[in-house]
Amino acid sequence: MYMFLLEQVPDNRRIPEEQWPALLAPWYRGRVLVIGDAAHATTSHMVYGCELAVEDALVLAEELSGAPAAIEPALRRFMERRFECCKAVVEGSVQLGQIEMAQGSLEEHSKVTASVSRVISQPI
Repeated sequence: MYMFLLEQVPDNRRIPEEQWPALLAPWYRGRVLVIGDAAHATTSHMVYGCELAVEDALVLAEELSGAPAAIEPALRRFMERRFECCKAVVEGSVQLGQIEMAQGSLEEHSKVTASVSRVISQPI
């Protein structure tokens, strides 16, 4: 069903691959930070977006619980803890989308899913 619907979308209405959300760092400036989809949106091909946002909130709370006056060092530590994991999930979701839209192999799909699952299973 999904592929049938996708075939109905004219090529000029599709979002070009290079326009997927870029994962740029840092996610903060001064004392302002964005987390969750605002910082690292995933595609709908991997449903880890909400989980990443919850982890962001937990890590942020841990980093800010130390010295409230030292916000920027806490935000730097937050970035060190979150960036690589979130990057792996975002990139994995894009890869899964590409595999699914190209009707790629189940083996390739499983490898990407397993790779992201290994990253996401690590302690935060």
